[in-house]
Amino acid sequence: MTKQRESKNTSIIFLIALVLNIALIPLSIFMARQGKILGIWATVLAEAAIFIPLVIYLKMKNEPFFSTLGFHKIKVSTVFLTILLNIVITPIWMFGNFFSQLFVPNIAGEGITNMVESSAGAAMLVISLLPPLFEEMLFRGLLFNKYRKVSTILKAALLSGLFFGLIHLNLNQFCYAFLLGVIFAFVNVASGSIVTSMILHFLINGFNVLILYASLLAQQVADPAAVEAQTAALNSKSAQLTRAGVCFVLAIIASFIAHKIMQAIAKKEGHLEEYNSIFKKNESKETAHIFRTSPAILSTVIGFAFVIYLSFFMTGVF
Repeated sequence: MTKQRESKNTSIIFLIALVLNIALIPLSIFMARQGKILGIWATVLAEAAIFIPLVIYLKMKNEPFFSTLGFHKIKVSTVFLTILLNIVITPIWMFGNFFSQLFVPNIAGEGITNMVESSAGAAMLVISLLPPLFEEMLFRGLLFNKYRKVSTILKAALLSGLFFGLIHLNLNQFCYAFLLGVIFAFVNVASGSIVTSMILHFLINGFNVLILYASLLAQQVADPAAVEAQTAALNSKSAQLTRAGVCFVLAIIASFIAHKIMQAIAKKEGHLEEYNSIFKKNESKETAHIFRTSPAILSTVIGFAFVIYLSFFMTGVF
């Protein structure tokens, strides 16, 4: 199979997952309106729509599940460095979140809040465990690993990160999911294992659920008028610009520190040369045009169309 054909087949898997998630939108709206607990099940269905095409593809291709997706052991020291990396990259994804809120509401925060209000335990279970497993297996395990075999690591990280952002189908999550998708790909190159991005994904999602839960508990004992005034102040355009600006500066600094941490991970796991090659131009390698296949282009067009539509024309529906 040619590299271009391999790239095309890989993008088809994402296109199927994207179409399935779009097809679930009416059902998700219906379930969310019937009750917040059903909104949690809508998230479960969305994750299933990501995982099922992956399993079918591997079965049809008769490819081994764990080795194809990059499940390899990592050192205990790498786990601790990954936890440290999670702290360091916080300003990066927060910048994406705050930047998006200059244009659209915090859709992700509102959705998680609704789930936490219905059942904090179920929300923690669904949000903290399912995406780190199912999304990482598709976007880093299959898409990124397949793309990097036929293209450069950087291009593979960018395309898989783009698709990772688009699958969320809203501008708020797209902005920071794209940034995280690229970082997740880089750290997996450094460690040689999908386990590192799963750890990061778990920590970030779990942290967000805990923060929102703590916020809800605080609001229950606070003066409603004070909460409303504080919310209005935080949502003012000047406050949003300030948050985005501060996080942008911190994100630049964090990027350099994160790079050093990933280099340390790569050195410990024996992948330093491969990790450093991400940022080097390799003219000798013949690569596929992974961005130019018809499934990749179609996925991008459809994805952005629904991101724009759902973010600007269906606000408040979910």
